[in-house]
Amino acid sequence: MVQHLYRWVDSSITDEKFPSTAIQIGADSHGHPIYVGRAYFNNTLTPVHVVPEHKIAYLPNDGKEHCVDKYQILCLNHFKWVPSEGGVVLPGAVQAGRNKDGIPLYVGRVFHEGTSIVGMINPKTLVCYFPYQGKQLVAQSYQALVSHFYEYEVQSNYESVPKKFGRFLNYCNPAPLYHWVDSSITDPIFPHTAVQIGSDAHGHPVYVGKAPVKDIVAPTTVIPDHKKATVPNYQNESSVENYQLLCLNELKWVPDHDGRVLPGAVQAGYNKDGFPLYVGKVFHEGSWIVGAINPKQEVCYFPYNGKELSSKHYEALVADFFRD
Repeated sequence: MVQHLYRWVDSSITDEKFPSTAIQIGADSHGHPIYVGRAYFNNTLTPVHVVPEHKIAYLPNDGKEHCVDKYQILCLNHFKWVPSEGGVVLPGAVQAGRNKDGIPLYVGRVFHEGTSIVGMINPKTLVCYFPYQGKQLVAQSYQALVSHFYEYEVQSNYESVPKKFGRFLNYCNPAPLYHWVDSSITDPIFPHTAVQIGSDAHGHPVYVGKAPVKDIVAPTTVIPDHKKATVPNYQNESSVENYQLLCLNELKWVPDHDGRVLPGAVQAGYNKDGFPLYVGKVFHEGSWIVGAINPKQEVCYFPYNGKELSSKHYEALVADFFRD
């Protein structure tokens, strides 16, 4: 299963609950935070400008600014550590490899002798193996690394949406939540998005990696300050030179113009003619405003003072991947 970087969560202007991982674009001229939403309106599924403190949500359409009561809010997914035991594969568990028999191995964490250690959860043997002082040890209870989704969702607001938009209602753009970056003990590469599990007994940070050892690919404990990467393997602790580092992907705003579609651009939906619309933002009259980038029209449309305005220059929301 692919864990995605973001998702759309049903909400409304009367909803008292608001996702903590909602994407904020900035603030209005009064300092109130502004968020990215989308809504179905006039046969389009388009980005929406959401200001919760004002209980308003605006979108541009057919030359005017329109208010909507119901919308979906754009939210980041993220990792969390969940207590587990018995080799249970939790929803969203992060797979790091397979053993020699083809059994998938998942990322776990064990706290042992004052140190956080990366372990491999084996659903076949019902335990989490981890390396320590030259040995492969076993934990019956541990923590599993899973992709975490915002739990609160109201009943769907979009029962009447035409079928051609149906796949977008809970659609996650195919931007993965994480990726693996090649690294090594002698030539370390450490993106700022590398996933840290904690520290060792001396306070040095410990990271999640994966590496091939003999006939398996397994989660790896990486401690850069010690120039050390270890894997539990056949009752032993094996050191590896080369490994891959687990890194989160990010969303970022990129200056752009003329309706271009950047790699990783976040698509919110389509207009009534079936052309895709992407999430943008425009700074206008002292406030950031959520806009709809229309590649066909080569502009970003945005709502302001009852009108639909457009800008050739804007910032596009894109999924960012670490590059060497």
